[in-house]
Amino acid sequence: MIYDAEMQNLNKKSLKSLHLGRRSRFYQASIDTDWMNKGDPYWYLPNSKIMFICTFDPFKEGLARYTFREWCKEKKDILLNDGTEKIFYNCTYKGEDLPEAIKNLYEYIRTGSANDSLTKHIDNAVITARNKEEWRSMYMKEQAIFMELKAEGIEQGIKQGIRQGISQGISQGISQGISQGQNKLVEAVERIRNGESREVILESGIDEHTYELAMSIS
Repeated sequence: MIYDAEMQNLNKKSLKSLHLGRRSRFYQASIDTDWMNKGDPYWYLPNSKIMFICTFDPFKEGLARYTFREWCKEKKDILLNDGTEKIFYNCTYKGEDLPEAIKNLYEYIRTGSANDSLTKHIDNAVITARNKEEWRSMYMKEQAIFMELKAEGIEQGIKQGIRQGISQGISQGISQGISQGQNKLVEAVERIRNGESREVILESGIDEHTYELAMSIS
C-alpha cells in the first residue's frame, strides 16, 4: 500500500480554483508512473491512498472526511477495485463523534497549537525538518508549485500587457510575470532559511501565497 498525504490550505483562494479533483488525479498519476518500471505489467501497480488534510471543509457538506473510490454509475454497489482511494479530511470538523486525539490533531493543523504528546511529537518533527539545509520537496510537489507559480505569472503578465496597450506587452508581461514570481519564491525561501519571521518577510513585499509556497519547500 502506498500512502501520499498532502496538506491543503485555501491561501485566500476560492475553493473552485484549487481543482482538488484534478490535483488528486495528478498525484495518483505520479504515484503510478514512479512505481512502474518500463515493461512491468499493469497488475504490478500497488494499492494507494491519497489523503488531503484540509484546513477547510473541501466539499462544504459538514463531514469529518470524504472518501472517494471508483464505482459503477448504473449500480453503485459494484466497485471497480482499481486499488485507489482518495480521502479528504476536514480539519474544521468539531463533531462530538470525533476522538479527542483527532480533535487535538485537527487543532494543531489549523492553529499550530500542540496540546498533547502526539501533536508535540509532530511539532518537533516539523521544526527539525525545516531546520535541515538539505531538505527538499519531492519532485511531484515541485511540479505542482511550479505550475501554480507559472499560472500566477501568466495572469500578472496579461494584466500588465493590457495596461501597456500594445500587442508586444502581453508576451513581455507574461515572461516578466513568471520571472518575477520565481525570483520572489527564491527570495522567500532564502529569507525563511535565514530565520526571518513571517511578518518581516511579508512586509518586504513578498505576498502570502508565495510565502506559503516557500514554506512548503524550505
